[in-house]
Amino acid sequence: KPDIVLIDGGQSPILDIVYQLDCALRYQAELGGWLPVYNHQLQTSKDHVYVTGNAAGVSNHSALILTGMLAAASVCEALQSLPPEETEVVRNSLYSKLENEEESDTFSARKEHIKQFSTPQLKDQFIS
Repeated sequence: KPDIVLIDGGQSPILDIVYQLDCALRYQAELGGWLPVYNHQLQTSKDHVYVTGNAAGVSNHSALILTGMLAAASVCEALQSLPPEETEVVRNSLYSKLENEEESDTFSARKEHIKQFSTPQLKDQFIS
């Protein structure tokens, strides 16, 4: 079951909590710099940790809300309160909205970040 969902209202990705939770990181300049790696469910390298908002990449306000909705759907699926098939329909709809709300470069960077989920640049390392 999920332990935590992270959201931040700042103008840069938050790293303190994900670092303390030992989440792997990857650099994505278009999304604000260092971010926790995450898959299309916004799940980090730690099974029970999901990210949203600026923790998933700096973007506009609408995108931050949509990432929150995406993470919420994924958490509901993980808690088995939303069937996987229904979750996928919701997730696809939210990603379509996200694509329309974000700048094309930002959305492309987010897709690339998700694609690189299994190849973090930093894992088990100190960041100063």
